Amino acid sequence: MAFLIEEREAQLWSYLTERQRIWDRRNRGLPWPWTLDNVLRDWQFPNVYRELDLGTKYLREELLPKLGVGQLLLNMVAYRHFNTILAAERLLPLDGPLPNDLKTILCGIQPYTQAYRTSPFVHLGANTPLENSIIASHSWAEFCPKMEPYLGGEPMREVYNAIKSLPGIGPFVGYVIACDLTYTGLVDYTEDSDVYPGSGSVECLQWMTGRSWVNRTDAKFLIHLLHRNARERLTASGFPFYEDQDLSVRAIEDGLCELHRYRAIKAGSTAARRYYPQLLPL
Repeated sequence: MAFLIEEREAQLWSYLTERQRIWDRRNRGLPWPWTLDNVLRDWQFPNVYRELDLGTKYLREELLPKLGVGQLLLNMVAYRHFNTILAAERLLPLDGPLPNDLKTILCGIQPYTQAYRTSPFVHLGANTPLENSIIASHSWAEFCPKMEPYLGGEPMREVYNAIKSLPGIGPFVGYVIACDLTYTGLVDYTEDSDVYPGSGSVECLQWMTGRSWVNRTDAKFLIHLLHRNARERLTASGFPFYEDQDLSVRAIEDGLCELHRYRAIKAGSTAARRYYPQLLPL
């Protein structure tokens, strides 16, 4: 691909292939370790397909079936704000703002994810993240039930702009929520419709192109380009396609973020989650 350094692009397909092979080997009941790659063996990385990702599976299979009319968007926003299953199990579903005893309810767990390199719960008037989350949730509770009836009628760009402007959300988490909405059947949108490149994917593409000036607009173009070539490149690398499904644009963006983190760990970074297979479901 002319825009990318060939051997660096190859590392993306190699990473995605080996990570999906790990899922495939584990799914077939083979014993740990499922790879000879010491980084993928010892550190936690999400599944390549979004529908196999634990957080997405929880949203689709556990949370969405519990939600009634007027609860859908509010609870999706709250879920992705924290983005941890443990927090969701203690808090959701919500019918209004987060409870004032949030600190007590979430005692003993890490309430916020490490997945998004953002700090969406500051500058809201309180001194702690949890207090700021409570403040933010009053805006969610006011906005989301009013917006929900219009999800199928408004252009998705307008829906996204409204969601990302909510306190405690921002553009990348707003994009994740827009992708989540595809699982509801209420919006004319797919994970291939658009992409908001996170910081990790932009930095990965700067490395893959050898150009430090690559920005989010450039990254969007490159992600779509990678997506168009993904089937051919992954087939050549021996990728075990899940139910013969192509990877989505969203999955390519996520793969770039994770390759960036993979490379950082190989270089000596410890700012990541260790992998304990006996504690994690498939």
